[in-house]
Amino acid sequence: MRTHYSDALVLAFLDDTYLVGSAAAVVTGMANFRTVMAELGLRVNDSKTKVWTPNPHRDLPRGLQAKRVDSLPCVGAVVPYARPERHDAEADWRDVPLQTDLHEGCTASLQAFANRQAAYFAKLLELHRAGLSATYTLALARTWSQGAPVHLLRALPARQDQLQALDAGVADLVQTVLGDRLDETQARQLFLRIPEGGLGMGSAVTTGPAAWLGAWEGGLQHAAAAAGISSLDEFRRLWPAWAQAVDSQDETQQQLQGKTLHGTRWVRTLVAANPKQQQAHARAAQAHQRKRLLDSLPSLEQDKILQASGPGAGSFMQPAVDLPPMEDRHFLVALRRRLRVRHCVHGAAATCCHHTRADHRRCGKAMPGDNGTHAVSCRVGGGWEVRHNAVRDAVGHWLEEGGHTVFYEQEVPRWNRPEERAVLDVVYRTLEGHTTYLDVSCLEGAVVYGRIRNATHGLTRRERAKHKRYPGPGLVPFVLDNRGRWGKEALQWVRGVLRNVPAADRAERLARLRASVAMTLQTAVADQIISASCENERRGWRNAS
Repeated sequence: MRTHYSDALVLAFLDDTYLVGSAAAVVTGMANFRTVMAELGLRVNDSKTKVWTPNPHRDLPRGLQAKRVDSLPCVGAVVPYARPERHDAEADWRDVPLQTDLHEGCTASLQAFANRQAAYFAKLLELHRAGLSATYTLALARTWSQGAPVHLLRALPARQDQLQALDAGVADLVQTVLGDRLDETQARQLFLRIPEGGLGMGSAVTTGPAAWLGAWEGGLQHAAAAAGISSLDEFRRLWPAWAQAVDSQDETQQQLQGKTLHGTRWVRTLVAANPKQQQAHARAAQAHQRKRLLDSLPSLEQDKILQASGPGAGSFMQPAVDLPPMEDRHFLVALRRRLRVRHCVHGAAATCCHHTRADHRRCGKAMPGDNGTHAVSCRVGGGWEVRHNAVRDAVGHWLEEGGHTVFYEQEVPRWNRPEERAVLDVVYRTLEGHTTYLDVSCLEGAVVYGRIRNATHGLTRRERAKHKRYPGPGLVPFVLDNRGRWGKEALQWVRGVLRNVPAADRAERLARLRASVAMTLQTAVADQIISASCENERRGWRNAS
C-alpha cells in the first residue's frame, strides 16, 4: 500500500489486521493481502472483514460498501481510550521469536513470552500509578491474557508448569492493583469468565492444551497430505516428538476437562480436518475447573460467586462507550467484594459499623471481616435507600434514552391499602400502549430473612413478594442481588423492551443498560462499605447512568 499511497498504514495486533487509508489504497492493499495470505496457505475470513469511515456518508466502492459498519471494535472491544500514538521507542518489544522445536524451542519461546508479558504488565502498572484507572488497567490485562499467548500456544505443546507461571504473572498484576494478597481459591476465581462470577482473565493453563490440540485437529490432514503420509501410525513413526506431544497434551486436556478424549479422533482428522475445536476444548476445561473451584468452597462462599454471576452482573469491570469508569476507590472495593476478600476496604481499621443515624448515634454493630455483608445490609444511615434510588434512576434514564416517557415514584391507586400507599419506582407506556410498572429491589442474597439460602432463592422470593403485594398485570419486579445478579423477571423484561429496538442497535443498548446498572449498583454498595469501615467518612459518588 505504501508503495503507491504514502499516507497509508497497516496495523496489526495478533490476528487482527487493519488497513488504513483512502478507499483506493484499501482496495489495493486488500488485493495484495489476499495474495500474500494465499501464498502462505491461508485465506481472509470475509465474514469478519469490516469497513469503517469517520464520515458515515462518504461514498465507497461497492466491494467496500457491502462491509461497512457504524463502529469498529479495536482489539475485541470498543475502547474510546485507545490512542494511535506510541510512546515507547522500542517498536518491537512485544515480538517473540518462535522456536519450532517441540522441546527446547518450546521452552525458549515460552520464556521469551513470559519476559514480554512481565514487561507489558510493568508498563501497565506504571501507567496505573500515573493515573490510568484500575478499570482500564485490568481491562488491558484481560485483553492481553485472553489473546496474546494463544498463537504461541497453538504452535507449541507447553508444559503445565510453564503455563502456571504465565497465570501467576496475571494474578500478581491483579494483586498489585488490589493491594491485597489472594488465597488459592480467590486466585483461581480470577480466571472464571465474567458471567460466571470471575474477572474474565485468560488462563494459559486451560487454554494451552486446547489451543495446541485444536490447531492440530484442524491442521493434521493438511500436514499429512503435504508430506505424502496416508496413515496416523506412519505420521507418528516419522515424527516421534509430535506423537509424544500429542499423548502428553491429550492426557493433560483430559485432566483439565474431567472426561476422556478419544484417541481415535486423530485417525478421523487425518482423513478430514476438524477445525474450530480449540473453543470446545477450552470451554470443557473451563467448565470443569469452575466446578472444581465451587466444590472446594463452603456453601456460603459458593453462593457469593453465584450471586456475582449471570448476564450483566460483572459489567462494571468492562469499559463502556460514553460511560466513564468507576472511581478507583469504589471499583477496588467492589472488586475485593467480588473476589470474597474478607476486608473490602484496604487498610481500614474499624471493627464496628460507623453508619450514623440522624441523631448522630452510630450503628456500632461488630463488623468482623465479613466481606462487606453487614455494611451493605445495615439499615442505619440511609445507604440502602440511596442504592435503591440510584438503580431506579439508571433504569429510568435508559428507558428515556430509548424514547420512552418515564414517570418516577408514581402512586397507583388500584394497589393502595388502608395502611400503605402503592408508590411504584418507574412507570412508562410501551409502544403497544400498555402501562408497565417497574419496582426496583436490591437484596443481600447470601443471607435472606436471617437464614442462609442458595444463590437465587432470595431473588425469586422477592419477585413473588412483589407480585403478592401488587397483583395483576403490568408489574415487573426489577430485583438485583447486591453482588450483581439479576432476577429472572428483570432479564425477561429487558428482552421484551429490546424487541422494539432495531436489530443493529440491540447489542449496544443492552450493553449500555448492563454497564449503567452494574456501575451504579456497585458504586453504591462500595459507598456503604467505605462509610461503615472508615470513621467520619462518607464518600460522594455519581450515578453511572
